[in-house]
Amino acid sequence: MSTKTQNIEFFLLLVFSIVLVTILPSFFDIIEPDSLGYINNSISRKNLYPFVLDVFDVTETKNHKLIKLFQILILCLSIVLLIETCRKVKIICHTRILLYILIFFNIYYVSFSKTILTESLFFSFINFSIAVMFNIFFNNKNQFLLLGLCLGFILAIKSIGLILFGTFLLSILVFKTTTKKNLIGLFLGISIFPIIELCYQKNKNLNESHNTIILRSILGKVFIISGKENFDTSRFEKEKIEFLDKLREESIEINKYLSKIKNPYLYLDLIADYEVLGQYQVIELNKENESEIKEIFLEILKLYPLDYIKISLSHYLGLWLPGSKRIFLNDYSDNRELIKMPNKLKLDMVAGNILELPTLLLLANLIFFNIIFIVFSLCTFFTIKRILRFRANIFDLLVISIQLYLLSVAFLNVSTPRYFMAIYPLTLVILAIRVEKRLITKSFEFFS
Repeated sequence: MSTKTQNIEFFLLLVFSIVLVTILPSFFDIIEPDSLGYINNSISRKNLYPFVLDVFDVTETKNHKLIKLFQILILCLSIVLLIETCRKVKIICHTRILLYILIFFNIYYVSFSKTILTESLFFSFINFSIAVMFNIFFNNKNQFLLLGLCLGFILAIKSIGLILFGTFLLSILVFKTTTKKNLIGLFLGISIFPIIELCYQKNKNLNESHNTIILRSILGKVFIISGKENFDTSRFEKEKIEFLDKLREESIEINKYLSKIKNPYLYLDLIADYEVLGQYQVIELNKENESEIKEIFLEILKLYPLDYIKISLSHYLGLWLPGSKRIFLNDYSDNRELIKMPNKLKLDMVAGNILELPTLLLLANLIFFNIIFIVFSLCTFFTIKRILRFRANIFDLLVISIQLYLLSVAFLNVSTPRYFMAIYPLTLVILAIRVEKRLITKSFEFFS
């Protein structure tokens, strides 16, 4: 196929994708509760996305359609480019078509391009980074400056982007022979968006502080663990017991309820929701209790490390298996043997508006993600074997980057589906590469 024909196909596919995403229903409103933090330059938020909003002169009431169109364009361009570069990795046409369907018809994933949240651009630049890396590795393109720009954007727009930034950068430095000129281009590109963020921050006189976000994550962990049956407040200092007692007023009842949930899928969803409730709905954060929360959390890590690990691993599994609550919760609500669901009104506030979907579609979605989890776990097992034998390649490091990213989210925050969606296309691409090689060679060794 000629380059001209490929370019025409690329353009037509891009236009079709933009139209498709535009007409698909959305899980979100253009303005979500978190959106106001970016529009109003909250000091608890990173400043690159507010800079983008300022460029488009976005406020609470104007230019929503403009930023929405821009975000849809960027997302569609990143996905189509990623799938196009899969040619270079020898992914066959039928598999590329399947990838296109699985990504674009994931309504939840594409919905982020239609709301004012950092995910709207974070997702896209992860896709761009992978596409450019594939071009560098498999098409010998000298695109180090472009890759640096993408990696710098990932680093600057979200704190959790540091994990992906680090592993993607390591992939290049370890597995690709680079010249001094290439490295200068790479690191120059990396520096541009963080510098833009810093200049914007100084221009707006913003004192960047992510303490609030970190504190809320810590508070959620403390909230859930403090209500466990084995939790003993007498092991803490007297002045901290009063604070813990306030948390335990609601946390004990919640833990009793969760202990009666025998459906593991439902449990994974609910424990994440209740932890978010603990972050926002129970105690108001202020200057007086900041240090107290940190100290209690550190003591909990010493006294109850297994509880912290269990909760975090629950979040890890929950990241792979989203949407169970909407399938199974009604069955449990109708079961009289269970205690009444605590804090239901607050929990509904945490969940927000939800797009109604048929139960069969939700069940199919859960089965699909179960399959992804099982196959990717197998892929990870063989990847670790290859690393231990010093036979690792670029795809192995991408597998590890996905796992490190998800573990970081699980141990530092909760299992909300938006965090998994960031690496959803990359996960599908890695599985497509591994499974294709497995089918062609009939050897499990090629999973690695």
